[in-house]
Amino acid sequence: MKVLHQVGVAFILLFLVNKTTTVAASQDSLKIVNWNLEFFGNYPSQNKKEMSGILTIMKNLDADIYALVEVVNVDSLFSLTNQMNGNYQAIVSPFGSLASSPSSKDYDAAQKLAFIYRTSKVRNVAGRPFLKNSVGNAYYNWASGRYPYFVTAEVKDNFNNWQPINFIVVHAKAKNDNQSCMRRYEGGLEMKDSLDKLYPNEKLMVLGDFNDDFDLSICGGPSNYEYLVSDSFGTNYYFSPTLSLSRQGDASIDGYPSFIDHIVLSNEMINHYVPGSAKLLKNEVNSWVSNYNANISDHFPVIATYVLSHPTSLPNFTSEPSTSIQLYPNPASNRIQLKLPENTLVHYELYNTLQQRVQTGTLSTSNNSITLPHLPDGLYFIRLVGTQTVVKEFFIHH
Repeated sequence: MKVLHQVGVAFILLFLVNKTTTVAASQDSLKIVNWNLEFFGNYPSQNKKEMSGILTIMKNLDADIYALVEVVNVDSLFSLTNQMNGNYQAIVSPFGSLASSPSSKDYDAAQKLAFIYRTSKVRNVAGRPFLKNSVGNAYYNWASGRYPYFVTAEVKDNFNNWQPINFIVVHAKAKNDNQSCMRRYEGGLEMKDSLDKLYPNEKLMVLGDFNDDFDLSICGGPSNYEYLVSDSFGTNYYFSPTLSLSRQGDASIDGYPSFIDHIVLSNEMINHYVPGSAKLLKNEVNSWVSNYNANISDHFPVIATYVLSHPTSLPNFTSEPSTSIQLYPNPASNRIQLKLPENTLVHYELYNTLQQRVQTGTLSTSNNSITLPHLPDGLYFIRLVGTQTVVKEFFIHH
């Protein structure tokens, strides 16, 4: 993935200085849920409660995409899809642990990966096992054949264009013994290296059950996915919008302190993420259905929202590169500084990816530091108005 670039932009001032305004209020969002359904459809005696509860939750969420883990009964999944409100379709991985195809004797009982999508927003969907033909030990590392499910799709943006996005649904090796931890580490590292090499400039979203946390490992010490999380600052740029949930103490699986149902975005995708929208839905699902953990799953769903547009693609914007103004640090946490030419006085405005203004002020050559308001992790823009109008991107990562 490419490093986030800085871009200059000139455009017409549309805002009053003392108000927060949304430029594109009519933009539609894209809601995506990742959810471990814990042996979905495996127990016929529970099927009625299970199906009813999941449908109730999905009705309340009204998401556009559901990336599902631990789907056992394929017929039940398609029945669920047919009963959902709206026009949805589903695909299911033709593989699982110890089951290389639907004809394998272990396929029916295997935990499979699934992808449910709203057909008015998502089209040309296809899935395949990722790393199946690798020269490494992916079969072993990914729970004996439970490879990542690589789903290609086109998603409708806010200008009714179709954008290609790649989704990688994962269900990593479980348990916290040394061998399982090493299998997780090796499997995830090969996945990342392969994505870096094969898809260096494409929109990627990795989501599902990583079976480990991103801050501290369930094995003790650094996360098994530290190389992926730390790469938020490297040449191949990734960002996890759920890492902050883990750091604030949320747990995505009942009875355990860890957050293991994560989302990872390539830098080509993160500018579409709505900062702060990633959310664990524990309280919501427990209020919508009774006995959630007993009847539905021991994992709680995770949701995040995206807007498929970018300020540089909106009307009335044209590129105007500027190398005389530099912004640092990037990523930032609580403060940014700008290196300005001598005798410069500029008005600045900070915006999020929805083009909502979050702060304004004045900068000069000698007064060039900005204390940032408390903002969620994500991509932001600073608009500088002086002798020229320039916009620069920067990233907040606490």
